Amino acid sequence: MKIGFCMPAIALLLQDWYTLWHFRINAHSPTRRGRRSGTRKIRAIALIITKHGQCNQTPSRGCQIGNLVPVYCCEFITTLIRQRYMSPTSACSVRKPPVANQRNLVQINITRQPALRREQSAKMIKMVTLKCRSVANKRLSIANFIISRDVVIMALTETWLSHDNDKHILHDLVPLGYKMLQVSRSSGRRGGGVALIFKSNLKGKSVKTHSFDQLQHMHCTMVFTDTCLDLFVVYRPPPLRANGLKTSGSFDDWSIFLDAQILKSWDIPITGDFNLHLDVPNNPDAMRFNNLLDVHGLKQHVNEPTHMLGHTLDLIIARDLSRLLCDAVAVVDPGLTDSRDNYSGDHFAIFASLNFNKPSRHRKTVTFRKYASINHTDFRTDIWTALKTCLPHDDAASLVEIYTRACSDTIELHAPLITKVVTIRPDTAWYTKELWLAKTLRRKFERCWRKTGLAAHLALDQVQ
Repeated sequence: MKIGFCMPAIALLLQDWYTLWHFRINAHSPTRRGRRSGTRKIRAIALIITKHGQCNQTPSRGCQIGNLVPVYCCEFITTLIRQRYMSPTSACSVRKPPVANQRNLVQINITRQPALRREQSAKMIKMVTLKCRSVANKRLSIANFIISRDVVIMALTETWLSHDNDKHILHDLVPLGYKMLQVSRSSGRRGGGVALIFKSNLKGKSVKTHSFDQLQHMHCTMVFTDTCLDLFVVYRPPPLRANGLKTSGSFDDWSIFLDAQILKSWDIPITGDFNLHLDVPNNPDAMRFNNLLDVHGLKQHVNEPTHMLGHTLDLIIARDLSRLLCDAVAVVDPGLTDSRDNYSGDHFAIFASLNFNKPSRHRKTVTFRKYASINHTDFRTDIWTALKTCLPHDDAASLVEIYTRACSDTIELHAPLITKVVTIRPDTAWYTKELWLAKTLRRKFERCWRKTGLAAHLALDQVQ
């Protein structure tokens, strides 16, 4: 009887406990008393990563709070920790506004990477190094690359140009407003040839130096507003049985070359294609090359592959303590094409920013008249009135002189002579008025999209 009487009661208790657990009535978490609890605990800084108006969840003031990630850094900043101020309308209105307590400053780790401002880096001289393997079949693509990237100095290796080369190749290769210096390849040898294309407002001249059998180079002196530098473009052919070159001979020439140039007191940037796998640390040739740089107090700044197969062959070398390079070296695919619009080239372009201000562009004074703005009706009336005064005359010479003076005075009245100073810029014949209008319209849609964040404005921007 006792067992039969207790079973319904036990079942009722279990049902009541399940109801309480289902509605979380009995769920509670232990509290931690004390007003300063957790103030000494070190927590990571939370960072919100999002784009304005593009959130998977409901955005709060344009931010998505569901993708907070911690940031762990190494440097320190001081942060003041204090109580939250309670407004006078709250229940505890007797509290006074808090006073900053300078004794509870804690250190929070951050990372600071010094970087140039965009407007400051835009004033630096942009130098590009590229191995082109014959400029004849891709001269228009190289010229377009120089203009579109606003390159100030362009160093080319393996140009395959000779002394008796056709002038039309150089005419297409060098854009308007640029100059070119070159050292042609040796006669009877395949490949080779180095060149330097730079803006005409820079003062640069080629300097004759000692020639080497297994190392081709060009020495150019560049003069800036406050200083000068000696720029060297070097091409080291790969030692092969076909060309009869040896590795030991090329290193001997390289050592003699460095001994002759290291005694100069100014910067001596060296760039070009050295055909060495510097990305392989255990390579004997790479180790020997790096040892020669260390002995002469030089350092190479390219740490990325410059060849399509993943090797670092093209280099930029400067003094170890030099501040010539104001930013990290970047390796970019130039996207060159040949005359048939096929992709051509197996080397990447190396971008470097030299710590010199860009020279000002060339300016010239021009004079012109706005004939298109002349009102034809008024011009016809004025010239007819001026010609009435010269009639009648028997002398033909007097008639010609009066007619010429009347026309000149009338033109000067309706279209006066205008004098203006213009800046000489590279010739961009492909940049037509239709392209200018399309670019202006796309920039307009882009500004609207950045301001509103609407998908309609983004679609219009992508269509343009």
